[in-house]
Amino acid sequence: MAFAFEPLQESDPFEIGGYRLLASLGAGGMGQVYLSFTPGGRAVAIKTVRRELAADLEFRRRFTLEVRAAQRVNGIHIAPLIDEGAEAPVPWLATVYVPGPSLAEAVQLTGPLPVPLVRTIVVAIARALTAIHEAGLVHRDLKPANVILGPEGPRVIDFGVVRAADASGLSRSGVQIGTPQYMSPEQVQGDPVAPAADVFALGSLAYHVATGQPTFGEGSGVTIVYRIIEQEPSLDGCPSELLPLIRACLAKDPARRPTPAEIISAWGGESPGGVPSEIGRAIAERGRALASLATSPRPTPIPHATLPTPSVVSGTRRPWLLALGALLLVAGVAIGVTVASSFSGGGGGGDPQNGAASQPTALAKSSSGAPPSSDAPTGFASEPAPSVKIRWQGDISFSYWQSIDVDLLPPSKSKDVDDSTEDLQGFGDTISAGDQLALWTGRTAPTRQDCSDLISTQGEGRVKGAANQLICLKTSEGRIGLIRVKSFVNSSSDTKVTAKALIWDNPPQ
Repeated sequence: MAFAFEPLQESDPFEIGGYRLLASLGAGGMGQVYLSFTPGGRAVAIKTVRRELAADLEFRRRFTLEVRAAQRVNGIHIAPLIDEGAEAPVPWLATVYVPGPSLAEAVQLTGPLPVPLVRTIVVAIARALTAIHEAGLVHRDLKPANVILGPEGPRVIDFGVVRAADASGLSRSGVQIGTPQYMSPEQVQGDPVAPAADVFALGSLAYHVATGQPTFGEGSGVTIVYRIIEQEPSLDGCPSELLPLIRACLAKDPARRPTPAEIISAWGGESPGGVPSEIGRAIAERGRALASLATSPRPTPIPHATLPTPSVVSGTRRPWLLALGALLLVAGVAIGVTVASSFSGGGGGGDPQNGAASQPTALAKSSSGAPPSSDAPTGFASEPAPSVKIRWQGDISFSYWQSIDVDLLPPSKSKDVDDSTEDLQGFGDTISAGDQLALWTGRTAPTRQDCSDLISTQGEGRVKGAANQLICLKTSEGRIGLIRVKSFVNSSSDTKVTAKALIWDNPPQ
């Protein structure tokens, strides 16, 4: 049966925070999840918080702090947080939606996964954990349902907000925090949780996807918790080549578990494992369903869904977010369909960014986990390496009515423009271009390769602009650039932006 999204019900809101909802993605432990699209055509998952959680002041304080931290996480193996309404009456957040089955669904579909694929998935998750931990976060609920097998490789979802509910003490009122099968001994005992807890969960996840069996057997939550604290897992049926690392991850003592970096070092040099054909078909099927939904008529407002929701009172998005062009939507989701073969390393299909043959991306280096490189831009970080030529860098200014062409040397203002321009321009509280843009939220300035990787997975036509934000861009001639916003001033008749800009002059890839 073909994959289909769940239709909205009368009890569902029509829009949240300016995002027009198109379908339901189900419910999680913390609230409902919906599908929407950004103006640039990227699919996003809008996650709302349960009202009983929203009513808890300690939860709201923690939630706001955790969301702010989660926005700093970058990496090709995460589904990044791109927007939020932490202070809305019913808080919400928006993450990139990845069209593909979860690891839990994949194991149900095919049974135990091949050993090379298990290695590929574990290394990808370790890279994601590196980015999450560097942002000062602990996932706390890493499990097969929170890892999606998308067209560009595994992506970790739902990181960075579980601590808010945990700290609020709401688990005593029926809200389950974490999943017992994947919780570490220190977590189930209520002790302080550090990054090592995520490594324990990764070991349990790896065993499950390699064998199809739960690491600590069947039984009630109380039984599972007792085994996690008091018993060593038997790990029956675990392939011998996976056993040493999985057993090390499941050590009771957090200090004895390997770090994500050590996991990457142990297994990161292996050849990427291809996905079984059933999983490949499931990825492609969801990509087609997403493309179909992107071009379908928008649902009309439901009269019964007019209660005060975050969409009515949050006021964090501009009206232009509702203007979703069908052409842009098709372009955005087409990439998800055409690159499905890149996850498995198989033939067929070209890289939509550069026209080259598809390459396996499942073991690609996480941008946020890389140390500062010598090709980082002058004025943003360290001096550039000789092999990475900077075409131009300096201060620029532009506005909605007078954009700037960043391919010119030096970048030059153009005459009055309209919405079809490919030049950089400001509009409302955004920076817009016909070319691709991506907001960089890492702790250090990105290198050229960081920006290129980020745009290839998270490129948009518009991004929010604010002082000191870093924005990666790709010009109409294929150059990679970076701007740091210095000021963003709105008036009644125009929007004026000043920024420090850098354009690399590497040959377009």
